[in-house]
Amino acid sequence: MATQLLQPVRFSAVRVPLSGISIPPLWLALGLLGMMEIGWLLMSPLRLSADSWKVLNVILPFVVIGSWGAFRLADRPRLHMLCRGGAFMLIAWPVLRLYNHLTMSIAYPFADNWLAAADSFLRFDWLQYALMLDRHPTLIQLMDYSYTGLSTYSIGLFVILLLGRDPTRRCQELMVLFFTSALICSSVGMLFPATAAALHYRPQSALFHNVDPWVGIYHMRHLLALRTDPQHVLDLNNLPGLVTFPSFHTAMGIIAIYCSRGTPWLFWPSLIINILMISSTPLFGSHYLIDVIAGAVVALGTILFIRRPRGAQA
Repeated sequence: MATQLLQPVRFSAVRVPLSGISIPPLWLALGLLGMMEIGWLLMSPLRLSADSWKVLNVILPFVVIGSWGAFRLADRPRLHMLCRGGAFMLIAWPVLRLYNHLTMSIAYPFADNWLAAADSFLRFDWLQYALMLDRHPTLIQLMDYSYTGLSTYSIGLFVILLLGRDPTRRCQELMVLFFTSALICSSVGMLFPATAAALHYRPQSALFHNVDPWVGIYHMRHLLALRTDPQHVLDLNNLPGLVTFPSFHTAMGIIAIYCSRGTPWLFWPSLIINILMISSTPLFGSHYLIDVIAGAVVALGTILFIRRPRGAQA
C-alpha cells in the first residue's frame, strides 16, 4: 500500500470526437487556454507586438520537431519524453505568461494593504528582512542567481530529470504540476493584484549598502500599463510575471524539490537551490510573506491532488 501511495496519477489520452485523434489532457488544456487567449485578444483592444510573432515563428519549428520526434521515438521512453515534454514546456511558458498579462488587465483593486496586514499578523517585518539580507552581499548574489531565469531553470530541470530515477514519471509530474500551479497562481493573482512590498513600505535607499531596495519592482511598468492603457501592446519577448499573491516562484521551488526526490545527486542540490530561491522572493520578487505561504499552499495542494486518486484506490 505504501508503494501505491507514492505513485502519481497517470493521465490517459482524450479521444477527440470526429477526428479519431488522441490528445493528452495536458496538451488539450494548453490548447484550450491558447484559444481562450486568442478570443480575448480579438475581443479587446489589446494586441501582440510584431516581435511577438517572430517569437512564435522561432518556437513553432521546435514544437513541430518535438512532436514529430515524440511520435517517431515512442519505443524509447527517455527520448520520447524529451521531445514531447520539451515541446510542451517551450509553448507553455509564453501561453501562461500571456494569460497572466491578459488577466491583469482586469483592474481589480490593489491588495497591498490586505497583504501587508496579513504580514503584520504573522509578525513579519519586510524591511527588517531586506536589511538583514543587505548585510550579506555573497548571499544576495546567490539569491539573485537563483531567482532570475525561472523559465530557463524549469526547462533545464526537465532535461536533468531525464537522467535520474523514474525519468518519464518525474518529467510528467513536473509538466502537470508546473502548468496547473501556474494557472492557479495567475487566476488567483488576478483577484488580488498588488504593486510590490518595496513600493508599499517605501524604504529609504540610504539604509541599504549592497542591494537596490527597489529591485523587485521591475514589473510595475507592465502592470500599470495593463490597468490604464486599453490599447497596450503585449510583447512575448518581455512579459515579466505580474502575480504577487500567490508567489509562483515559491510554488515552482517546492515542485522542483518534489520532482527531484529519489535521485540523491539531484535532490540535495535542488533542495539547497530552491530553498535559496524561495528565501529570495521577498526581496527579489518584492513579495509579502503571505505570498510565499500562499505559493507553498498552491504547490502542496496540486501535489496532493495528483497523488489523491491512487491513494484513494490503495
